[in-house]
Amino acid sequence: MKKDNSTLEEQANYDENEEKDKSHSIWLFWTQRRYILTFMLMMGSVIMFSLRSNLSVAIIQMTSNITDHNGNILKVADFDWNSKEQGIILSSFFYGSTITQIPGGILSKRVNGARLYGIAIGLTSILTILTPLAAHNFYTMVGIRTLMGLLLGVTFPVQMALISKWAPVKERAQMAMFVNSGLCYGTVIGLQFSGIICDYINWEFAFYIFGVAGLIWYVFWLVIIKETPEKDTKITEQEKRLILSSIGDQGKRDIKIPWMDIFMSVPVWALIAAHFLHSWPSYMLMMHLPTFFSQIMDIQLSKTGFFSCVPFLINGVVGSFSGILSDKLLSKGNLTVIQTRKLFTCVSFVIQAIFLLGVTFFMTPIASMVMLSVEIAFSAFTLTGFWINFIDIAPQFTGIIVAISNTIATLSGIIAPTLTGFIVQNGVVEEWKIVFYISAGVCLLGAIMYGLMAEGDLQPWAVIPVEDERKSIEMEEKKEMISNKNES
Repeated sequence: MKKDNSTLEEQANYDENEEKDKSHSIWLFWTQRRYILTFMLMMGSVIMFSLRSNLSVAIIQMTSNITDHNGNILKVADFDWNSKEQGIILSSFFYGSTITQIPGGILSKRVNGARLYGIAIGLTSILTILTPLAAHNFYTMVGIRTLMGLLLGVTFPVQMALISKWAPVKERAQMAMFVNSGLCYGTVIGLQFSGIICDYINWEFAFYIFGVAGLIWYVFWLVIIKETPEKDTKITEQEKRLILSSIGDQGKRDIKIPWMDIFMSVPVWALIAAHFLHSWPSYMLMMHLPTFFSQIMDIQLSKTGFFSCVPFLINGVVGSFSGILSDKLLSKGNLTVIQTRKLFTCVSFVIQAIFLLGVTFFMTPIASMVMLSVEIAFSAFTLTGFWINFIDIAPQFTGIIVAISNTIATLSGIIAPTLTGFIVQNGVVEEWKIVFYISAGVCLLGAIMYGLMAEGDLQPWAVIPVEDERKSIEMEEKKEMISNKNES
């Protein structure tokens, strides 16, 4: 009875705090510590994806002769990589990130996730600065991109683990999607500014400038961010109660991971399938869209960056609002959790397929940009559905499951760009049509699999027994006492 009274009291406190907190908005991120974390995670995503995508534009200048208006060669290309080798280089990042996803998920439960997240991006920024030096050999170029992938592979599971520790239940979608919008903004910045930098300075500076920007972000992250609300000395008691009464004290839990249950769970495999199939067209476009506009539309390099980045910019904006829309639908009670997730995921997958097919009929610069903008915009709605579903079904094991899913989804980042490189060896329209046909089919498969297999309820194997939780908390408290004693 004591536990029931405690639960009712916590719920009452949560409702009261939630009512008081309505005046705060995620857009006014500086007003609440959880929103500051969200903003810094979003900026971390911007840095990560600008470090990923700048090569997609820079590689065009790196492998192209500079000619005058009459076609006379003024400067021979710095590198003679063919289409297959370029596909391998563009995919090599994912070789590394595939390996470290699951270790990252495990580490998110064992070590300071905020520190791990910052170090990974900081070291990747240094490697980005060293990329022009590594590029003088094909194998060192593949190696440094693979090493970047190894480092950034840990960031996604750690990112989701941090969100699960800071986001009240009714703010999960908007906080997660606000963070994920940084992926699109980073791609936009990487594509657009890399084109401008390459045209007006040189391709090397596309790596120097973004690498320095990443190091600046890292300094701010170290100073500002703490792993949990309990460790943040600047959070107000009101905000701390709001978070902890909604999600519980997750910062002190070290629960045994139910590996077998996770791998045998149909809802988990629904998420993995949706994640992989959603990532396929996203990675293909991120890696090869500048080449598509350059080969088929014969567009200047700086303008290639513009045409390539517009769809991702729209995706970022749509993604920020799709999370808010999802949370509002849930708050009104008209739809259940799984109905909301399937509405966003399945319908959006189908619309993505339609517009990917549409590109094959209207291969002009403006029409292609419009078609791809709509396709990528709806991919944000797709992500809003299945991405939050990770937290729905197993909040305590979000980092682990995201790591497993991202490991498998990252394979699409290897397969899709590499396959595209093999298909478009001549850079003609018919070859690019095949690429878009495949991506459309992948999206339709995603709608079917998620619609049939996904669930929205907390899974039985993800419910933590009270006794296990009590022992875990006691163990963590003893560790803290020993640590504090040693420090003193």
